[in-house]
Amino acid sequence: MVDKSKKKAKYGTIFLGKDEKTYGKEGTGHVDYDPEFECGGPEGTPGRQCAFETKEHHTAGLSVAGSEDRQLHISIASFRDPLCPKTLYNLFTKAKHPEKLRVRVLEQSVLGVDVDCLKTYCDLILEDKRKEEGDIFIEDSMKDCEHADQIIIHHLDAAEAAGPTWARGMLSADMEVDYRNGIVNTQDHCMSIDSHMDVEPEWDQKMVSMWDDAKNEYAVLSTYVVDVAHLGKTDIDVPHLCMVTFTSNVRTHATKCANNLSKPKLTNAIWGAGLSFSKCHAELKVMVDPHTPQVFDGEEFNRAARFFTYGYDIYTPNAYYVLHDYHKSQSNPIQSSWDRGGGKPGSLSESNFRLKTMIDVPGGSTDPVEVLKLKQSKYGLGDRRSLDQLIQFSGIDLRHKRPSIDGKNRCGNIQWEPFLEHPNGVNYIPKFNDTTEDPLDIPYKKDSVWYDFKKDAEALTNQDQIGKEKDDVSDGVDVPRDNNLQKEHAKLLKEIEAAERNESDGEGFIPERNMQKKHAELLKEIESAERNESDAAGFIPERMNLQKKHAELSEKLEASKKDKTDALSPNDINLLDNNIIRKQTEVVKQNLRRRVKDKLFSSIDSKIVRGFLVNHSIISPDQHGFQQLPGPVQISVVVLIIGFVISVVATAGKGRAYIRKTRTA
Repeated sequence: MVDKSKKKAKYGTIFLGKDEKTYGKEGTGHVDYDPEFECGGPEGTPGRQCAFETKEHHTAGLSVAGSEDRQLHISIASFRDPLCPKTLYNLFTKAKHPEKLRVRVLEQSVLGVDVDCLKTYCDLILEDKRKEEGDIFIEDSMKDCEHADQIIIHHLDAAEAAGPTWARGMLSADMEVDYRNGIVNTQDHCMSIDSHMDVEPEWDQKMVSMWDDAKNEYAVLSTYVVDVAHLGKTDIDVPHLCMVTFTSNVRTHATKCANNLSKPKLTNAIWGAGLSFSKCHAELKVMVDPHTPQVFDGEEFNRAARFFTYGYDIYTPNAYYVLHDYHKSQSNPIQSSWDRGGGKPGSLSESNFRLKTMIDVPGGSTDPVEVLKLKQSKYGLGDRRSLDQLIQFSGIDLRHKRPSIDGKNRCGNIQWEPFLEHPNGVNYIPKFNDTTEDPLDIPYKKDSVWYDFKKDAEALTNQDQIGKEKDDVSDGVDVPRDNNLQKEHAKLLKEIEAAERNESDGEGFIPERNMQKKHAELLKEIESAERNESDAAGFIPERMNLQKKHAELSEKLEASKKDKTDALSPNDINLLDNNIIRKQTEVVKQNLRRRVKDKLFSSIDSKIVRGFLVNHSIISPDQHGFQQLPGPVQISVVVLIIGFVISVVATAGKGRAYIRKTRTA
């Protein structure tokens, strides 16, 4: 048997790992990289669909490829890091076009104690100048410091630090301000790195060219970069992120390896904070969430989910041009001391609760209104792809905290997940309220996954499984809610309401008498389809029949609009209107009762709640009420109520007289 790890494949190889227990023999070892698989196959393959390659309509008048007329914005979060000045020095002195760089550093340090990042950078530049020009005297290295005007330092006292995610969130906010002021262009390139890095010569041009090679305007290059010990070496084994594990949250885990790749490789939406390179419209849409202080473990996959739902795709670079000084950074204990001390914003538990809520991991909020509000907020999910699509694409069972939904290893060749581009174009940055962070681009259009997704309890039925952990016959896989059925139901409801209110020429219009009954029947069938979990892949049986019935019902509704009933008296119209509204109200109430009952029973095997002293039987909500009480108890209740009324009548007014007497005494 040929060892594929030693065989030089045409486009490179990918190491899948050795975990046969989870992924079987086929999901281990090495596989040849096939770039065409990302499009569904070679040209001519039926259904072939590739990512959105950069075209002129994307670039707003700039070149389709390269860095011409583009700046490169670099974000660096630094905590008491003595290597920060050297990182700046490496970036500028090794760049092909240093004049294009714009670096933002969030420097969290103790003034007078820690190294000053900008001043020490300028000292290093001065040292080079002295080597070239001799021992020249310069009173202040800051006055004549090359490229210092391209470095923005946002300083914070180290005592205020609240973790790397919180710090990167502040850098995102700085980037947003510069975008609003016209300093950042959405077609510029953006890169986020750590504060202890080195780079290869002409790294900037090489990174831009590698991004172009992905042939995807929505590409984000990301990985855990290699150590600086590999500087100048020709080996091209690149770390490949494709797996997670569940700790207090979702953590990137078991980094794999890609060798000799011909181009950046599409991943299953796993992102690493150590290196992120993209067009700036990605950074401006998917800003780092500042509401996650104290977090060090779990924020990466959360941001990956947000990238994916906004339409972005994560790629493993096919070469490394930016490297990490692991030895010096990790051997310095002061750099990980940001979690010490008090008076810092937020708590780790609150941050983890927020992160779990965002991506349906158990332990987050189960309030459907609260969940939807968060997901649609400024630092929430995008509206180009759904969370269900992310789960299927990544293969990660978020809702049951399992690394795989189907036992398939997605580290190898993977097919791109299509989506609809935003109607305003890739450079459009969605708008949100600066205070509440609620979306301002509403109502959502038909191309959005949030389209017609009502915020009341009736329309949020596809959220009521959030936070549940359950095991079933289909390997613990929840059947995804059929969003199309939900949308059709909401649309039908709107049409019925519009038909009820249509008063053309002053005459009341009543839709077909049986329309409400058929609507209720369709609603029940939809709910039944949502609950059917017989297929582990998430297929909803009878879907086509439901679609057909809905279409027939819609046609009848349209016909009823044209056939107006003008022979009814105003009293008849009012009576029918009230009956229709009453029936609709009853349907909604029944659905709410069902969901309350489902939530009560979802986490227990039997309808028994074990109390402190006794066990309490649970009965469904519709079995409660006075009429359910035994006869003797009903009589006792009536007697008590009569006695209470008599006592109130007999003592009426005496209490007030007593109060008046005590006040005048």
